[in-house]
Amino acid sequence: DPYYCTVVLSNLGSIKLKSGYHHLTNWGTCSIFCIIGEKSLGDYAGASVISFEDKEVFPSNGVKVTSIKVYGNNRIDEIIYNLASAFIKVGGPLADVLSQATHDIGHSENVVLEAVEDDGFTVTVDEMSVAVGKASYMEKQDFDPPYDAEDKRIEASAPVGILYIAYQGQLAGKVYVQYTIDSEFEKILEQLYKTGMCVGIKSFDPNIDDVLLAKKVKAMKYPVKVIRSKTVEDIPHTFERCDSGIVSKRSVKDLLRTVTLCERVNNAMKT
Repeated sequence: DPYYCTVVLSNLGSIKLKSGYHHLTNWGTCSIFCIIGEKSLGDYAGASVISFEDKEVFPSNGVKVTSIKVYGNNRIDEIIYNLASAFIKVGGPLADVLSQATHDIGHSENVVLEAVEDDGFTVTVDEMSVAVGKASYMEKQDFDPPYDAEDKRIEASAPVGILYIAYQGQLAGKVYVQYTIDSEFEKILEQLYKTGMCVGIKSFDPNIDDVLLAKKVKAMKYPVKVIRSKTVEDIPHTFERCDSGIVSKRSVKDLLRTVTLCERVNNAMKT
């Protein structure tokens, strides 16, 4: 019986059906039905650019805060609280990491995104201005970030980024973050490259940039670029419903694999 399976996939586009619906059956083990209509194939086969979230490339379980240096009379728990509040607002892998780190002390929900640049961003946390970014961003905010001798060596030898955090008119701390790229990302890039598609990675995290990406993607031989998120509209959201010709219940990686197949199926139908 064909309904005793994991998923049913029907290419109705092969018989020129524009779109279609399928209902579940009252027997069997299959609870997922996928229909590929001719319209969906045409829509996605011609795509030239695709973008997705940073934590699909740098998964949260591969991102670690390795060290925090505290400046002045600031407290480390307040640094983590404000850092977590800032990143949970804008999303990304650090949002998940810091959310777990503040499970006991909590974080603020009263956060407003004020300004974003390539090397940092500013939010208000409980109506207090908090700046997060690289040394260059802090200098533009009239702070003097201390440079440690080992910083250059650390950044050059490993996929580690250094962030500073400042609030209440002073530099509060420096945070070292290690990033691990998804092991399958370069393979997916290769598949997309063969279909003529470019990839953009959207991120608010100042550490996630083309330099960090180049440390993990060999010779940057594939067309991929980090796109800096700039406004509240760029903050990732989860929707209860959406309208799309391609849907994945598992991950963005599976979705991207399906996008690459659209080009192949579309070409096969034409020939």
